[in-house]
Amino acid sequence: MITLTQVINRLTELGCDPTGNGKQWSAKCPAHDDRNPSLSISEGDDGRALLYCHAKCDINAICMSLGYELSDLMPDNTVDVDSPRVSKAKPRGTSSGSTRFSTAEKAIERFETKNGPTSGRWSYQNSQGEVVGVILRWGILKVKDFRPVSLVEGGWIIGGMPYPSPLYSLPDLGVADRVFITEGEKAAEAAKTIGLCATTSAHGSQSANKTDWSPLAGKECVILPDNDAAGEHYAKDVTEILNSLTPPCVVKILDLPNLPDGGDIADWVKLHLDNTVDVDTLGTEIEELADNLEVIREVTHTDTVEEYQPFPTDALPSPIREFVEAGAKAIGCDESYLALPVLSVTAAAIGNTTQLKLKNSWYVPSIIWCAIIGESGTAKTPAFRLALTPVVDHERQAEDRFLVSDTTVEALVPILRKQPRGVLLKRDELAGWISSFDRYANGKGGDMSHWLSIYNGENIKVDRKTGTELTVDIPRASVSIIGGIQPTTFRDVFGPKLRESGLVARILLTCPPRKAKRWTEDDVEPELQNQYHQIVARLYSLDFKSSDAHQCSPNVLKLTDDAKIAWIKYYDSNAEESNYLQGDLASAWSKLEEYPARLALVFACLDWAASGKSSDALVQVDLRNMENGIKLGHWFKREARRVYALLEDLQVNQTQAKLLNWINRKGGTVTVREVQQGWREFNTSREAEMALDALARDGHGIWEPPATGRPGQPTRRFVLSRPSTSTPKTRGKGQ
Repeated sequence: MITLTQVINRLTELGCDPTGNGKQWSAKCPAHDDRNPSLSISEGDDGRALLYCHAKCDINAICMSLGYELSDLMPDNTVDVDSPRVSKAKPRGTSSGSTRFSTAEKAIERFETKNGPTSGRWSYQNSQGEVVGVILRWGILKVKDFRPVSLVEGGWIIGGMPYPSPLYSLPDLGVADRVFITEGEKAAEAAKTIGLCATTSAHGSQSANKTDWSPLAGKECVILPDNDAAGEHYAKDVTEILNSLTPPCVVKILDLPNLPDGGDIADWVKLHLDNTVDVDTLGTEIEELADNLEVIREVTHTDTVEEYQPFPTDALPSPIREFVEAGAKAIGCDESYLALPVLSVTAAAIGNTTQLKLKNSWYVPSIIWCAIIGESGTAKTPAFRLALTPVVDHERQAEDRFLVSDTTVEALVPILRKQPRGVLLKRDELAGWISSFDRYANGKGGDMSHWLSIYNGENIKVDRKTGTELTVDIPRASVSIIGGIQPTTFRDVFGPKLRESGLVARILLTCPPRKAKRWTEDDVEPELQNQYHQIVARLYSLDFKSSDAHQCSPNVLKLTDDAKIAWIKYYDSNAEESNYLQGDLASAWSKLEEYPARLALVFACLDWAASGKSSDALVQVDLRNMENGIKLGHWFKREARRVYALLEDLQVNQTQAKLLNWINRKGGTVTVREVQQGWREFNTSREAEMALDALARDGHGIWEPPATGRPGQPTRRFVLSRPSTSTPKTRGKGQ
């Protein structure tokens, strides 16, 4: 079985420029002449590498180019068992067919056969002191590789421990009054060498919630974070978990003095330990620092939702900026309600005629997808109408299609065949666009894969059910999108499948607070409207560099030297931020990597359109264009973080409301066990307990002390403060 690390290293050796982090990578496909990275590499649940070429290269051809056999990508299903005593929980990332080994050493031996000797090993034990998991480390080329083996029913497997994982050094924690928490096993071992009782959670800084922290309930816990952004996030996650325990922990965070960037306590010990300072002295120093720390009270992510920041209209080229400001004032809507449709309109007007070259293997298309999230009656439609008027006028005059609304990919293909420039998709309700995915695919969402390709301006091949031409090829399909959607609809429609596919991450979002309507005499001056219409018309006048019977060739703009420097700085900064994200935000950041370049391309074309110069003058994207694209990129990042937090809070409130109603129907009082058994949402008693703790923190109920004098383990009960069927109040800010 070939691992992700081995494939990344092989692609590096072949000059395929793999980029990514964690378990998601992309690279130039070695099986064809790949100018744009079209090979996706990810890690399967069983640890093997998964490969997919978006240019449709055969998997056998990819394996041959890498020097592998197809069988190398398959899991090994042999079984080697001595029937040790194990947990019956299903392990994370494994299946019933995964290989079983009789001992941990045999599982590790399988790893070392392919990856070579480990550079580090750390064992996890259960409460009885039995080893139930081992974390292995290698340092290979571009990535430091960490791999787990764990004990499950039937033996040892290559894969993570069942959730929730035990804390590191669990048997040592029971008698300790103060426990130091580090980020990683290596740091925990360093803390133990100077006499501290230390622990950590398994599987990295982003998996704190996958560990059973209950053995620390009521203890004093001192978090020793790494000196970087990941360390800060880990400290917040752990603080939130520890404060939710019953009884809650006494939580402190100790930022070690003189710690280098990215350093941890292992670096601190190495820095301070010399011939004049012994380990006992260092341990005492840490303990004294901890004595003087303030206790960290509860930290919750829903309480830290960022406030809405106005859309940075100053980043828009003139006179687009003035048009957006005046139009929003006249309509009485947030400026982003008009700015986002204008961005999609102008990108669509440019379409396939012009691209931006970042390097030989990376060409950026003029395609922008935007969504306005707002309740009904928040002036989305008037803003759309004002922004789209020049497109409607141009379509009428040209007697050709430039605007579509209700269409499937199958219906879109003949339009794109006749219109190689591309089109603009406008939907007042984006939910209708999503529902069209299933229209001719037996409910399986057959259009989605085509839309993922369209976002990148890639070739698509569509099999049609009607017409004289049943299979149609569209080179560089180009569709920009603008649509509106209500918050709860967005949460429900863009569910896990669409989020995991990356479709949602491709959409630039805005969700400003609702503004009260007030009559205004303000209006958009005719001169501003005319300027906007003329600019859009000039963008539509852009022609292809050359065209023939088969394919139109776009004009290619280049970055000026100072714009390239600004781009590289943003790219590297975005990659660093991405290392500390997961889930929806990690996906969003991966697409916001390129969006500033797309915006800079549009801005360069807008500058040209406003200048009145000939098309020969449109040759480059300058520093100002790139800086303004980056400025909007940062705003869209902030807004994505806000939107996902607000939608998560909506989900939390909905779940809490249902749980409150359910408890009320049960007579107003329940135990943790009753909640776990009665709700499918909670897989463990810990999850059920945390849900009830959240209700208690929000004032919806209290915990009754366990009844005494009864046989067996006393059980405490959660009691509603009063019978209620109301929706819990929103705890998030900024909306």
